[in-house]
Order: sequence, then C-alpha cells, then structure tokens
Amino acid sequence: MSYKLVYFPVRGRAQATEYLCADNDIKLEKEIVGMGDWAAKKPTVIFGQLPVLFDGKFEIAQSNAILRHLARKHGLYGKDETEATQIDMINDCQEDLRLTYLKLIYQQYDTEKDNYINSA
Repeated sequence: MSYKLVYFPVRGRAQATEYLCADNDIKLEKEIVGMGDWAAKKPTVIFGQLPVLFDGKFEIAQSNAILRHLARKHGLYGKDETEATQIDMINDCQEDLRLTYLKLIYQQYDTEKDNYINSA
C-alpha cells in the first residue's frame, strides 16, 4: 500500500507523518507544493489546506487525523482502547507544547523568551 502526502517544502504539520512512515517502512510518496503554486492548488484539496494525505482515492486533511488514520491501518494505535487513549493523550500533549512554542516564537519572543526558558 502506498500513500501520497501533499505539503509545502518545509518541516511542519506533515513532519510527524513523514517520521511515522519512515520509522515503520510505510511507503509514502510526497508532492511538494511551492508557494507560487499554492493559490491554484488550494481549491483542489479538502478544507483548502495542507497537509493532505491520499490513501488511494480517500483524501484526509488535518495532521492529527492523518496520524490516527495511518496508526489504525498499520497496527500502531495500541492493543486496546486504553492504549489508544494514552496515545491520544500524548499526541494532544505534544500539540499543546507545539502551540505554546509557536506562540512564543511568532508573537511573544521579545517579551516572554526568558519566562519560557525558566519554566522549562
């Protein structure tokens, strides 16, 4: 089985999907969308956003939904509901950390950098 991941030429929301596939020998084709091509591509993808994963003709948006889809299909989502919930908790925790970091970097770097470093 092969998948196609469509994303920009940067690390970001699609990086965890690339790691999951590489770590588990899951074949992943990548389509890179340059910023000059994004305006034309945007209306053609679900929700008008990237990343998007194609599983055959099934199109999936939202990076965490992509991760859960691949994990379920490849036996990586725990052995039962408890383990699946624990995986969800860890994934949501990393999302909280990512959002905190992005807010710091893009909105509050000059005023909050020292507080962020000292609270870690």
